[in-house]
Amino acid sequence: MTGMIGVIGTFAGFTIRTATPADVPLLAALDRAKFGGAGMEVYGEEHFRCWLDVNPSGLLVATHAGHVVGYRYSQYLDFDLGDIAGLTTNAAFTDHGFTRRTHRAAGNSINGMSVCSSMPGAGRALFEVIFEQLRREGRRYYFGFARIPGFAAYCERLGTDASGIDRRQLATWYALGCARRVGGLVHDGVAFTANLRPREPEAPDPVLSKYLKHPGFGIAAVLPDWIEDPASLNVGVMVLYKNPDLAGGGASGAGGLRR
Repeated sequence: MTGMIGVIGTFAGFTIRTATPADVPLLAALDRAKFGGAGMEVYGEEHFRCWLDVNPSGLLVATHAGHVVGYRYSQYLDFDLGDIAGLTTNAAFTDHGFTRRTHRAAGNSINGMSVCSSMPGAGRALFEVIFEQLRREGRRYYFGFARIPGFAAYCERLGTDASGIDRRQLATWYALGCARRVGGLVHDGVAFTANLRPREPEAPDPVLSKYLKHPGFGIAAVLPDWIEDPASLNVGVMVLYKNPDLAGGGASGAGGLRR
C-alpha cells in the first residue's frame, strides 16, 4: 500500500480510499463532532493538510453511499517492545499530532495515531485495511493508544474504595478487568501489583473493548497523562498487534500474550 493513492477496496459495505485535499474540511468536522464535546483536543484542518504532506498513504477515508463516515491516520516508525518503557505523552510521541518529526516511511511498525467514525462498522473496515497493509509490507507491529472513557465513571462509583491505589494501578486494574470480560489478550509485563483489590468494572470499557475483541490485539501498557481526555482521566492504553507472519520480534520478557 505504500505510495498507493486512490480507492483501496470495499470492506463490509464501506469503500476505503486515501484522502484528498477536498476531504480536509469534512474530516476536521468529523473529528470535532466526535471528540470536541468530550473535552479532548481535536485535530483541525492544519493537521489533516500536514498528514497529506507527510504520509498521504497513511490517511485513509471510509465512505458509505458516497458520504465520508470515517478516517484513520497512521504514522510509520521503528519500534521495539523495549521502547514502551520510554513512552511519556501522545504529544511527544506524535510531534503534537503533526508527525513531521516522528514519521519514518521505512519504519518497521505502524502507529494508528487517530481513528474516527460516525457509522458503526466503519472503524472495523479501516482496521482490516491496516492489518492487510501490515502483512503485505512486512512491518512487525501495529499499535494504537485507546481511550478508556468509562474509567472516570468507574472511579466515581468506587468512591473511597479507590483510595490507596494510584491512578496508573487503578487504570491497569480497570483495563485488565475489561480484558477479562471480553476475553482479550494481555502482553506480558502488564500486571496489577497493588495490595488492594477493588471491585471489577461492571461492564467492559466501550472503546478499549472494541480493540480487544479483535483477535490478536493485546494490552501492552497503561500510560497515565498520555492524552487530554477527562472521561479517561487522561490515561491511554497501548494496544498492540503483532504481524502473525513474522516470528519473534520483541524485548525479552515482553513478547508473550496471556488471556
